[in-house]
Amino acid sequence: KGIPVLFTLQLSQQPKEGELVTLNVTTGELFRGGIPVSNPVGEWALPKAQFETIKRWNEERMRNPWRFFVTPASEKLIARFTKETLHVVENQPPYQSRKAQVENAFLAAIPPAIRMRYDIKKPEDITGIKKRVKQVLEAGFDATIRTAHHPDIFRGKGPWASLTNLVDLEIFLSERYPTWRQPELTEIFIGQIPKDKLSENPAIRRQHCAWTLSATLNNELIVQIYPHSPHLRDFDDEKSVERFITYILSYDVQKNGLAPHAVPKVGDQLTNDSLAVRLGSLVEQTVRKWFTQYNLAQRLAALTEIFPVEAGYSVPSLQGQARIYPDGKHWILIYDINNDPVNGKGDAG
Repeated sequence: KGIPVLFTLQLSQQPKEGELVTLNVTTGELFRGGIPVSNPVGEWALPKAQFETIKRWNEERMRNPWRFFVTPASEKLIARFTKETLHVVENQPPYQSRKAQVENAFLAAIPPAIRMRYDIKKPEDITGIKKRVKQVLEAGFDATIRTAHHPDIFRGKGPWASLTNLVDLEIFLSERYPTWRQPELTEIFIGQIPKDKLSENPAIRRQHCAWTLSATLNNELIVQIYPHSPHLRDFDDEKSVERFITYILSYDVQKNGLAPHAVPKVGDQLTNDSLAVRLGSLVEQTVRKWFTQYNLAQRLAALTEIFPVEAGYSVPSLQGQARIYPDGKHWILIYDINNDPVNGKGDAG
């Protein structure tokens, strides 16, 4: 597999037709001949300069694999999305927790049409919290309340609440919320979510799935679906691969797009589960469409530049949820990004 690059190159001598050359796609450097990576006994055989060049290239791919889903406009798009996201972030009040800082940038970078809406409030802003939850409920949605802490004492396992009516809201504010008010609680996220997304009714829960989208170092997208639960915590805690559906979507560098077909790997516990397969197909087909329509790779590359691995973040993956109703209608939305340290966990709501 290769990566198309656009650059200007001046040569003192033109390579001959059929001559072997090696191109560094990160710097635009052209080497005459091949670069051996090892000698017959398996030891590194690269000259130091060439080894450092390849090492630099590999490190860049590891720190931001989203950047290597290259299109003619990708670098301009990454620069634009980075600038636009930083503009939004810099013109809002600073947040204390890492989680809220990332959430704020995520909300700025990912188009509202394909993600759930969240509003960030200060814990002491009871009036603002109450007002926003009422707006969500009166608009016909359910509301969730998530928490962010500094320092992050819960590591993705912080308290959260699902509110479906105004009575729930009053009970929450009078009974549960006071127990959350610790010094480490720095921000509250109020979510506007589809009705019954967090219902405990088994029949309704079964209609949902949680899913993730991540990038590999080989220009592939991994779409993983966990049917019959909307909870990302269930996704994280599941130990059996037989409860997942996985798609590997290859990127066609010749056509600047995803290869047209991908065969799902369906876990053994799901092979006779038609709803699970339909949920997986819905997610895969939608991700394909969004990848091109909304330039997802370039948006995630921008978020990776804003929150780099050198600062302790991991390469971001998307987290989402979906539902197929009995009548065939459906919804699918992005819930958040996960760029926590490798041992971090996702939220629930």
